[in-house]
Amino acid sequence: MIADVVVDIGNSWIKWGRCEEGRVVEKTSLAPDDPTAWQQAMADWRIPSGANWVVASVHPARRDAFLA
Repeated sequence: MIADVVVDIGNSWIKWGRCEEGRVVEKTSLAPDDPTAWQQAMADWRIPSGANWVVASVHPARRDAFLA
């Protein structure tokens, strides 16, 4: 699978990287408990609904909230 978006869900920040041709071409750090900011980032990057996401996390509850 080739990732369109990679995500690192940490204790302090959620870091996203938008990928093209197997490389991260754009990145951002978002507040961990702000779903509105997550959706805005998706809109800004024009991430399609069928995009491939790779998500890593050290915070299971935050990961589950993000995935929902």
